[in-house]
Amino acid sequence: ALGLWLAGDPAMAWGPAEDAIGFAAERRVPPAQGVGCATAAIMAQLDGDRERAAELARAAAALPDEVVTLQWRQWGAAVHRWTGGAAGPEPAPSIPGPMLHGYFLALAAEDPAVGPAQAVEMLDRAATAARATGERFCEAEILRLRGLARVRAGDDVAGGRDLAAAARTARAQGSVMLEIRALTSRLDLGYDDGAGDRLTTLLTGLG
Repeated sequence: ALGLWLAGDPAMAWGPAEDAIGFAAERRVPPAQGVGCATAAIMAQLDGDRERAAELARAAAALPDEVVTLQWRQWGAAVHRWTGGAAGPEPAPSIPGPMLHGYFLALAAEDPAVGPAQAVEMLDRAATAARATGERFCEAEILRLRGLARVRAGDDVAGGRDLAAAARTARAQGSVMLEIRALTSRLDLGYDDGAGDRLTTLLTGLG
């Protein structure tokens, strides 16, 4: 499901994701519910659908400790916090697993309380973690976020380079949805060196 979403077919992606969650609930297999909800929450988060991401992440985080691998609960809690769903002064959740360290550092860097310079430093570590572990599905998104953080920090040149690298990385990986996000960010900031034409081509292809 995540692969379908990244490849630019969100309509097809949500069917398998919802089936996986439904089958796991029907068969009462909480570990499978946890990973299914957490993965679907990532899809919703990358899609910018905070309400859906919060609902799925809350479902993953709420599963009982004794029947679910801790990583899936932490995963759900981290995405839930990103959506603004965490209530009160609860502490930030632990970042689960080295394979997902880059992804969750990127989420943490988006916290409104994190300043641009700190966000750039966190996203530097996120990019390194993604490359070191081989878990590179979100590498383009990390670069896009770092580009935006660098622009906010006043470094337009480095920010533009990161946004261009994000688009190139997504294209090389076949991650159409993340390439669209990177190109849109470039256009929003006025970096139109062919980004508009490429974006039009991608959107036309998605129908």
